[in-house]
Amino acid sequence: MSCNTSAGLLIFYYIKIGMNIIFIVTPIILLIMSTIDLFGAVVGDNKSLGKAWSNIVKRMIIAVVILILPALISMVLSVTTINSNEACLNKATKAIKVAM
Repeated sequence: MSCNTSAGLLIFYYIKIGMNIIFIVTPIILLIMSTIDLFGAVVGDNKSLGKAWSNIVKRMIIAVVILILPALISMVLSVTTINSNEACLNKATKAIKVAM
């Protein structure tokens, strides 16, 4: 994918917006689901409390993986010959701001 064309820049811009949305929505969903689990466990019995905590820990691990995944992908791409993706993201943001 080339960031020298306007279509390429637009794709990189939408990727950046998508990543920003994921960075905001992931912790919110984690908090809401954890709160619901704990509320249900407190209302229920002691066995459900342990299950709720194990679910919360699993969700936290998944959330951390989701939030770290873009950095891992960027590190892998920087090792390969395709290292201009971050520059394309920055160039796309500047080009879209100028076009608006």
